[in-house]
Amino acid sequence: MVLPAANSKHIFNVSGTNELRDRLKMWIRQNYSDILGPEVNMLDLPNGFDLIENKLHRLMRDKGMKTPVETASESAAA
Repeated sequence: MVLPAANSKHIFNVSGTNELRDRLKMWIRQNYSDILGPEVNMLDLPNGFDLIENKLHRLMRDKGMKTPVETASESAAA
């Protein structure tokens, strides 16, 4: 992973975990609200990132797409 330079104004150039979490929530809301609908508010729960990830994996499966979890388990089974 390439991280932004210290003087970069990149959205994810942050000083700590809490700030990164807040910026990730903002980015997800801006870019995925139309897909997640009102469930985007799950981000505010303590395990919100996990809930959103599970929701996106479910949506991907429903559309016949492989999810990263399926890919990892298929690799382990091979």
